Amino acid sequence: MHYIIKLICDYFVYSLILGAIKIMYSKSFMATILVLMFIGTVSHSNDKVQQQLEKLNKVIKTAQDNHLNQNETSILVDAAIRGILKELDPHSYYFTKDEMKDVEARRSGNFFGVGITFTIIKDTINILNVMKQGPAFSAGIEVGDKILKIDGESAIGISMEKVDEKLRGERNTYVTFDLLKSNGKLQKEINIVRSRIPVYSINSSYLIDDTQIGYIKISRFNATTHIELTDSLSILQQMGMTGLIIDLRGNPGGIVEQVYLVADEFIGENENILITKGRDPEYNETYKSTDNGEYKDIPLIILIDGETASAPEILAGAFQDLDRGLILGQTSFGKGLVQKPYRLADGSEFWLTIAKYYTPSGRSIQKDYSNKETYGTLKDRIVLKDGMNLGHTTELSSEYGFTETTPIFRTKSGRPVLSSGGIVPDYVINDDSITNLTKSMTTENIFNKYCLSYYIKNRKNIETLYSENFRYFYESFDVDSLMIYDFIDVSIASGIVWNQDEFNRDKSFIILNIKAALAGIIWDDNKRNEVMMTNSKHIKKAVELMPMAERIIRKN
Repeated sequence: MHYIIKLICDYFVYSLILGAIKIMYSKSFMATILVLMFIGTVSHSNDKVQQQLEKLNKVIKTAQDNHLNQNETSILVDAAIRGILKELDPHSYYFTKDEMKDVEARRSGNFFGVGITFTIIKDTINILNVMKQGPAFSAGIEVGDKILKIDGESAIGISMEKVDEKLRGERNTYVTFDLLKSNGKLQKEINIVRSRIPVYSINSSYLIDDTQIGYIKISRFNATTHIELTDSLSILQQMGMTGLIIDLRGNPGGIVEQVYLVADEFIGENENILITKGRDPEYNETYKSTDNGEYKDIPLIILIDGETASAPEILAGAFQDLDRGLILGQTSFGKGLVQKPYRLADGSEFWLTIAKYYTPSGRSIQKDYSNKETYGTLKDRIVLKDGMNLGHTTELSSEYGFTETTPIFRTKSGRPVLSSGGIVPDYVINDDSITNLTKSMTTENIFNKYCLSYYIKNRKNIETLYSENFRYFYESFDVDSLMIYDFIDVSIASGIVWNQDEFNRDKSFIILNIKAALAGIIWDDNKRNEVMMTNSKHIKKAVELMPMAERIIRKN
């Protein structure tokens, strides 16, 4: 295995050398020979690998010298690297030096920026939220301000990605805004000092109304997830929490060590949490629980969906196999490949798949990826009917892609669970479908657009009544008929083709979205999410099934 990895690494080392030493792409034959000789000295690969490298070099050099459009060598090399990794499997990745900045920010749980949330309306950057005591807040930036220029360059028509790129930078460096304030005044050259902006992995943490059941939403697993979780659990425990819902829906993954630490808080001593197996025994590992966890007796329910991938699937699989909690929702994505990062000389990085993840019962999380066309699409998802509980029945319907040969594994108590690529929930809850009208309004950013306008018009009244009291807003604020009429006007004026029947069908969902979007502007995404969960059938079913989770605890 070491030899195979070395050969693959050699490809990248050589590609970087080819990209870095521009002289190789000059007309100088002698310079080319010298560089090839240099490559030969760092390589101890066999002749076949050398021949293939020379072939790759020939393609890049010929394209550089003769293609109709002249391209930077680094662009061609980056494309070659991506192509190599894409051929291996769907989850081996390559990140350029610039892309790694964002990756590292997410891994570490912070980046250096100005502390604003924004949206783009009619090609103009509109500020939706300002982090309290952050750099932008200290500079006097407010919700509703429009950014016209960044560092002296027009920001009109700029993409969301480009805005992020311009706002982030090194610590204690400056970014300059020209603003159109919400009161219509123009302010030029406002200097803002970039500082550390935390990237939280826990989006929401609260007790569900009229219960003692806690709710925690984990959006990703970064370097601070375990600390954030224990802080949230401590607060909820002080509030009298007797059961817990962990929401992993939409969680795309993250740091495996953080998953282990989170699982260890809830699982009894000396249990297998995670197993990895690779071609090289070096990558065969078993992560076992310790006696350090403080929440081993609290009933658990885990929410997952088709976008729950990799790290959160490990957590859900461990809880299910060890009968530690109930899994609700939809079959998870099915990403169970282990990547090892390899840093390259120019600051770029590639992640190479070196092993598979297995749950405590021995299930592989990874789904089949031989059909590259459908992998990662809705076509490769197992969609089950609401309420089906395959973990408690021997019926395996071919209607859902299950056959007599579908592998069945056993949990700690002997309950059957399936190995189908992804985690199949104990209780299936599919998302409610929404109409094309609501989809269009979401795509066109109508909720943020309307609520921002509403907030600016009613700022003083909103701040007086609600800004210091979210519970009062949560319990008393109603989206009245006048707001609905105004919302419809904004939608139609924004080009939405109105369909009254579809609006009537989704009316309660639309009203909830309006209230949630307003909460996000007044406070943050945590409060927005809390409002959106008000009528969630997932939460209602989790509360209903919590006694079953309690019985599982007692059995263990």
